Formats: sequence, structure tokens, C-alpha cells
Amino acid sequence: MIPSSSDPLIYYYPQIKINSLKNCQNGSFSLKKEKVFVIAYTAEIYGVDYKNCFKNNYQLVKEKNFRQITLEEYQKRL
Repeated sequence: MIPSSSDPLIYYYPQIKINSLKNCQNGSFSLKKEKVFVIAYTAEIYGVDYKNCFKNNYQLVKEKNFRQITLEEYQKRL
């Protein structure tokens, strides 16, 4: 998620760990998780091509929309 857009999520779920999608483009985005959940809200505004970061190691397995905000679930490729 883009941290500047995550305030509502942090308010209701303060223990959540958020990785910035902005880091994905500069190479400092390293994930070792089996599943990754992405809320790409405002990613287009910031020009973040996060899908390109996931395409080699993860595949999109589920999308769920909540009033025009999409939650994407990625699964690590075998």
C-alpha cells in the first residue's frame, strides 16, 4: 500500500505491518511471504507499477472490491 493512503487502515487495525509499494520500483522491496495482500489505492496517482514487481515471483489469485477499493491477493509461484 502507499503509506500516505493507509491512515484509515492503520486507525482501525494499528498492529498491521504495511510495506510501501513505492519501494518495489527502486529494488528495496523484498518479500519472502507465501501470500501478499495489496491495496493499490492511489498507486496510479503516484505512478507505481506494482504489478510489474510481482509478476515474476507471485501470481494474482483473488480480487475483492470494497466500494471501489480493491484488495488483491497474490500467491508465491511454485
